Amino acid sequence: MSAAAATGLQLAHSRGLRTVLCCVCRVPCTSRNCWRVQINAYTRVVAVLLDTRYQSRRSHQSLLRHIGRLPSLQQPRSTLTVESFALPPMSTAQYLPQDLSEKDHVSDSDQTVTDIADPSSTAVPPSSTTAYPALHDQHHYAIPHDAAYHAAHPDVEKGDPRELTNAISRRRTDRIYIEWEENDPEDPFNWSRTRKWVVTVVANLMTFMVAFNAGAYTPGQAGMEETFGVSRVAIICGLTVYALGFGVAPLVLAPLSEVYGRNPVYIVSFLIYTVFFIECALSQNLATMLVGRFIQGCAGSTGSTMVGGTLADIWHSDERGTPMSMFATVAMVSTSLGPLVAGYINDGLGWRWIHWIQMIVCGVCCIVFVLVLRESRGSVLLSKRAKKMRKETGDQRIRAPADDERASLAVLVKVSLTRPLWLLISEPVVFSFSLWLAFVWGILYLFLESIPLTFQTVHGFSTSSVSLVFLAMTIGVLIGAVLDFTVQQPLYLKSAQRSETGQPIPESRLYSSCVGSLILTGGMFMYGWSSREGVHWIVPTIAVAMVGFGLYTIYLCVFNYLSDIYGRYASSALAAQSFLRNMFGAGFPLFTVQMFNKLGFAWASSLLGFIALALSAVPFVLMKWGPEIRRRSKFASNLE
Repeated sequence: MSAAAATGLQLAHSRGLRTVLCCVCRVPCTSRNCWRVQINAYTRVVAVLLDTRYQSRRSHQSLLRHIGRLPSLQQPRSTLTVESFALPPMSTAQYLPQDLSEKDHVSDSDQTVTDIADPSSTAVPPSSTTAYPALHDQHHYAIPHDAAYHAAHPDVEKGDPRELTNAISRRRTDRIYIEWEENDPEDPFNWSRTRKWVVTVVANLMTFMVAFNAGAYTPGQAGMEETFGVSRVAIICGLTVYALGFGVAPLVLAPLSEVYGRNPVYIVSFLIYTVFFIECALSQNLATMLVGRFIQGCAGSTGSTMVGGTLADIWHSDERGTPMSMFATVAMVSTSLGPLVAGYINDGLGWRWIHWIQMIVCGVCCIVFVLVLRESRGSVLLSKRAKKMRKETGDQRIRAPADDERASLAVLVKVSLTRPLWLLISEPVVFSFSLWLAFVWGILYLFLESIPLTFQTVHGFSTSSVSLVFLAMTIGVLIGAVLDFTVQQPLYLKSAQRSETGQPIPESRLYSSCVGSLILTGGMFMYGWSSREGVHWIVPTIAVAMVGFGLYTIYLCVFNYLSDIYGRYASSALAAQSFLRNMFGAGFPLFTVQMFNKLGFAWASSLLGFIALALSAVPFVLMKWGPEIRRRSKFASNLE
């Protein structure tokens, strides 16, 4: 018997396995001289060490080729075929007992693997939940001990493999897992480009509507102040609670999309979002308005946070640049267009019609979403396919991997609430980027209040005329989008030529934000010191465009960079920055009026400019020391 096969049996016995199930005859074998036992044990070792689930014919062939290259195997390579082994379509690690205690999986942490190809090596791989996910996430064959089994089943004659096999078949909880085929048309990554772009455009339409409402609230504040008989600061709270809902709700709604899919969450949340326009339009007091705005913020947050996930579901990483740029552009442009359109509605029809018109448009959008949007989360689609196959075939063993790997909703919510916070306090990259973008996002919401204050006070603009100033921010965002498409994305793809792995360097995402952060800083100083009598209104308007350019480049940079370096933890990293970003967005409008009145327009903007200048060092630091920081990261380093 080979040393490696002995290692496999040692591993099996250390896990509590007393009877090894042959991978050919599918009956328990106890003879250590059986070549089938050797192959099965060896296969077990390779599968565990490689942490691979061999669920298809192609995977079996790959595993057997790997085994055949190892010198310790005594069986001729000519016999190493899928037909001779008849490997079942599941991980070989699944042949371990189901009823093992947790300590059996996580002990022996001091043992290491010396060399998988060394026939003299008898070291057992370290046990951990990370190294052996199949031991924890999957259902396994329950193999009974010989003596215990025969004591419980005296009617089964010893040594009769057929009877014993039948008994095991009655007790086992095996699974047949299905996966996407390479060119499966139902796999979202294999959808036609037309279908992908239709889904992308419709998802961005939702982003447009929820971001539009953030800015559309501002022009009606004077009318609400008069109707409700409250102060301007109290009315501004409607903007604050909307951003607060954007920050808090995704921590709970994101796990729902993991379990039930994105489409149901989209439809239900946007329907709630649309209905609560009625409450806002009919509100007779500030409390009713604030409740409606907060619920709208919670429901509408899916249009801001989940759309990025939808794009990741259907576009490969090397194709995602343009769709993500489109998403960032829509989010920024719609926020600045909201005050423009709502300003004219307020002047002509009053503040209540700002909400009525939005409700009508969103109602039409709801119909479009129901008719056009399709589920894009691959794991959910695969689970539905498995359920359909179980119903058609009657074979209850058919499962999608996510059916057994997916944690409960309570666990998902717990992880969604805790992991972003942990990343925020333990990862320097997440903290610095989140703080940087949070400050920038606070400036965006601050401008929703400061632009009307500045241009009405200094230049005597009407409400509708002030709304036109927000077009400057839109122009700045569009210039940033053009720069990203023509300069930033080519530079990012070109960086792959300098990479040892052949993949683009994550730090090459930062080029445009280095420029944008400096332009944003200059725009803040220019906006403050030109907002005075004697200076033409076009000067602060140009400054607004500069700020819009900086906002866009930083926003897109943070999304792409965190997605690149944190891989499977990207959703948690983005949730961390989204939470902090919207908290800043909620807080900044509350002190805008007081700060500009106390410090003056020049020094209030200068204060923000100095902070922006300090934070503009973030991309430059990461350009120089980013790779080293990633190597020291507990999360990012595991992905390299």
